[in-house]
Amino acid sequence: MNKLKQTGFTLIELMIVVAIVAILASVAFPAYREQVQKSNRADCEATILSEANSLERYYSMNNGYAGAALGGGATCPANAAANGATTRYNLALVVGANGLTYTITATPTAAQSGDGCTNLTYTNTGVKGVSGTKSVAYCWGN
Repeated sequence: MNKLKQTGFTLIELMIVVAIVAILASVAFPAYREQVQKSNRADCEATILSEANSLERYYSMNNGYAGAALGGGATCPANAAANGATTRYNLALVVGANGLTYTITATPTAAQSGDGCTNLTYTNTGVKGVSGTKSVAYCWGN
């Protein structure tokens, strides 16, 4: 009698491999998503600081912030819609009643809204803030 040797995988072996891949994916995907959000947040922080520099130049020429506006389409990344990029944050400028103070607020949009840092704020005195569940040091990368 001639016995043929069977080759291949059994269904059990295949299911074990699928289970292992699923476990690895369930760990890797949230970590990946968090890194993407952190990268988007860092990009927006750079935009906020660039806008703050522009506001300081405006102050030195006009002796106040009254009448100042944000450039770059008031989004992070700057001019996102015009460049075909996805807007991750919308920026807003609030100038104080006396025209001598301001606060820039970045509000997350789309997938970035799941970030624990929520709104990022920056004032004319350099105070950084967040309204989410994470700390200022974590969100601003200090």
